[in-house]
Order: sequence, then structure tokens, then C-alpha cells
Amino acid sequence: MIFIDTMKRKIMFYSTHTLKMLSDSLKGLLAFCVFYSTVVFSSCDVVRLVDTKRADNIIANRLFKAKLEKAGYTVELVSASLSDEAYQLLRHKKADIYLSTWMPLDAEYVKAYLLDGSIRTIHRVLAYTQVGIATNIYAEQAGIYNLKQVTESEAHAKLFDYKIYIGQEDWQFADQLQGMLERNLHGLAAFQVIRLNTHDLREKLAKAQEQKQPILFFARRLSYVGHNYAQNFLYDTHGVFDKYHAHASIYSSVRYDLPKNCPQVIQSLRDFNYKEDDALHLLKRTASDAKTLHAALDNPVDFPEHYVPTGVQHAIVNDKFPASP
Repeated sequence: MIFIDTMKRKIMFYSTHTLKMLSDSLKGLLAFCVFYSTVVFSSCDVVRLVDTKRADNIIANRLFKAKLEKAGYTVELVSASLSDEAYQLLRHKKADIYLSTWMPLDAEYVKAYLLDGSIRTIHRVLAYTQVGIATNIYAEQAGIYNLKQVTESEAHAKLFDYKIYIGQEDWQFADQLQGMLERNLHGLAAFQVIRLNTHDLREKLAKAQEQKQPILFFARRLSYVGHNYAQNFLYDTHGVFDKYHAHASIYSSVRYDLPKNCPQVIQSLRDFNYKEDDALHLLKRTASDAKTLHAALDNPVDFPEHYVPTGVQHAIVNDKFPASP
């Protein structure tokens, strides 16, 4: 009987001791996981920038990358095909910063992410650039300066063959463009939206230029087609693509926890901006596509030190799309 009691006490002792060891091991493992997670996902040594291959995005990434690397950071580029995909990367913490949120152009795409708190906008990277329905120089020579004039006479409408072209990098806005036509804004109901890949759009624009033919197309001033062919952005009184006179601003967007985890990166971001003239200088001198633009930025002759600005642009009042607090 004494032997049995002794064995019971030993079994209880070793069981309790074993459970304590297991508990301590699990606590240690949990602490390690938390530590590892913090190091991997909150580390600020590596900054991941979204790269959509758009001209403005490439230029902004290169300028900010140079600034961060000078401060000792490692910078990685994460590819995305469209703005919506860029915001998905931020939401799922697969990227940290996106430097090409066009407002109000991207408003519908970014709204859901701002509302659910998965991303935050920080500041304007570039204040006021042009975007919307553009024409080449031959439309201007025909006396057409705004969308209303496109349809004020059948003769004007026929000049454009009742078509508005949009390139592949802006297909996500084709529905908004189609909506303008369906609502007959500016009398455009008889027009068609024609989607072309980037190469075909360039060929179409080059052919119109060669034949001295007016043409309507969707463009951004800071784009491969915009800087080559957009002579004029047509005034849109309904403000579908612009705030006023085809003006938009470009913002930075970040994953929601970056300001808390990496305040120094955020400060560097707030201190970063670039000028449209500098970007257009690079585009006009060197670039017809993403590959040639990258090559140009690799060339120190075309990428001088003064292209890495440090000052913050003055805030612009009455902005409909303010940065997150």
C-alpha cells in the first residue's frame, strides 16, 4: 500500500513537472513567434515600393529610392499591373508604399481601402498635373479647346470619327469614360470608347500626327503618350476626371501600420516630392516606354543630384481628397 502511494506521488510529480516544461516551452515558442513576426513584418530596414510601370510611378520610385538609399535603407520594387492591384498589395502587407495615387482619378478604387483602414494616404507627391480627354495639335488648329466644342457641330464630331481612344495602362477608367457617353455629357452620346493596347495606341496617335488628323484620347500628362501627343486637355465642366481644368494631384499611399512601425520612413516620405517639369524633362529627353525610362534613370547624366528634392511642397487648400490624419 505504501509502495502504491509512493508511485502515485512520483507519477503526479513527474506529470506536473512535464506539463510545466511543456507550458514553458510553448510560452517560449510563442514569444519567439511574436518576436520573429515583429522583426519580419515591422522591420524598417527594407522598404517595398509598388511599381505599376506607369511613367510617373517609375520616376517617383526612382527619386524616392535614391533618397531612402542615401539614408541607409534597402529598397525593393513590387510589381503591380493596375492601381487596384497596388492597393491590394498594401492591404495584405506585401508592399509598403505606393507613390502613384491620382486624385480624384483613383477615388473610387482607394475609397474602400481607406474606409476599412487597410491603407492610409500620407501627402501629395506632386501637386496638380493634367489628366483626362486630350487632343493633338490638329484639334487645336481646328479651334477645338473643350469637350463642348467637340460636338457643337457635326463637322467637328466627324473630325474625330466619333471615337475616343484609351490605352491599356488606363483601361481601369474606361467605364468612367463610357459613363460620360451614356449620360450624354457634352453631347458625347454618339461617340464610342475604343480600348487599345499601349503599342497600338501609340501607332494610332503617330498615324494621326503624320496625317495631320485631330484625335481624341484619354491621357495623363506624365505618361508615355501624354508627353508626346497631348497638345491640349479638354476642359471638362462636369469634372468626371478632374477637379477643374483637367487638374489632378498625385498622393502617396501606405499600408495602415507603416506610420506606427516606421515613423522615420514616413518622415522621409513626407519630405519627398518632385516637380512635373523635372519628370517631363526626363520623359521628353529619353523615354518612350518603361524600359527606356529605366535606362535613362540609370544614366547619371539624365539623373542629376538636383532631381532628389528634400523640401515639402506647400499645402493646397480646398482639396477634395485630403490625406489621412
